Amino acid sequence: MPIRRALAVLHRWIGLASGAIVFVVALTGAVYVWEGELFALTHRDLVYVDAGSVPLAPSVLLAAARGALPADRPVERLTIFADERRAAIASAQRTDAGARTYFRELRYFDEVYLDPGSAQVLGVVDRKFEWLHLTRALHTSLLLSTPGSWIVGGATLVFVAMVLTGLILWWPRNRAVLAVRLRPRLTASWKRAVFDGHNVLGFYGLAGLLVLALTGPVWTWRWYTNAIAWTLTGEARLVAQPVPRPPPLPASTAAADPLERALRETRRRVPDATRYTMELPPDSSRVLTVGAVFDRSSLWEEYERYYYHPASGALLGDERFEEKNLAMKWRNSNYGIHTGTLLGWPMQLVASTISLLAATLPVTGALIWYPRWRRGRRRAAAARGGRHG
Repeated sequence: MPIRRALAVLHRWIGLASGAIVFVVALTGAVYVWEGELFALTHRDLVYVDAGSVPLAPSVLLAAARGALPADRPVERLTIFADERRAAIASAQRTDAGARTYFRELRYFDEVYLDPGSAQVLGVVDRKFEWLHLTRALHTSLLLSTPGSWIVGGATLVFVAMVLTGLILWWPRNRAVLAVRLRPRLTASWKRAVFDGHNVLGFYGLAGLLVLALTGPVWTWRWYTNAIAWTLTGEARLVAQPVPRPPPLPASTAAADPLERALRETRRRVPDATRYTMELPPDSSRVLTVGAVFDRSSLWEEYERYYYHPASGALLGDERFEEKNLAMKWRNSNYGIHTGTLLGWPMQLVASTISLLAATLPVTGALIWYPRWRRGRRRAAAARGGRHG
């Protein structure tokens, strides 16, 4: 079988095998690109507050959030924004890693929205059943937990092979053919429009399709992440240094408000951060972590972590942006690259459009294949009838 024909067969069958999964993943991805904007649009009374009040201490906000949740749902994370118009968010989440479905794996995921100036509880959102979070779970795991993540990751890598084989099949033999293949004839018959929509538009979206596909399996397999890290730096290293362990302290050295001390110190070190996220330790053997997201136009997701003693609020270590290697900067930015949020709404629009294009490829591919397959079946049946006649 000639190589080109073999590639055509491979392209066709891997497309048919993964098409339904690619369609679902791409369509949900096109929507989830706008998760922040859509959530703010549908929950404006929770996301935004009246500006002007002096923000209260994080311990006060934390106490208000705990009062809004059942006692068996401890707050794990508190996010405070630099923008005075944004509500603070306290999160409580628990997952069971061995579960087979999303609904069994995620035991609960609650977010409490608080006015940072008064600690008033604006509302509690059950993210487990909230439609945008369900869209994300459908996108990442088909609502099937870890097995679904493997299926999505495998289908994504198959999609990469489909895109590359499609490029080889599209590649013209001369300039005259190139001129034809660069211009979709969408006003022709529907069959020609479908064919050009699949081939020509697929070619124009090639780079974006590969970026979206290659950044996706990072959340599926550690070996895949390590392979990219090794490619970028020559070593699979994504952590600058081990997270420190808090040493035991005498009761007399405990701070009255370690959360406020830790947040104040982080703000002093990163005064231009857009948000600060406090990861609260479950016990005294774990550090209090404060993450800071900022934008100094490095074209990376600029993110730093500071580790504090949970009792005293004393700084124990840090993970600063300028000390991260290329692999760590990429890993912090992969979500923004995958969704387009790294460069704002224009790139989000590009990412959403490319995702919609990816969703059309299995459909147009099937519409191209099915009539040919049906004609082949009819010819084969006619040939058998002729022999028997």
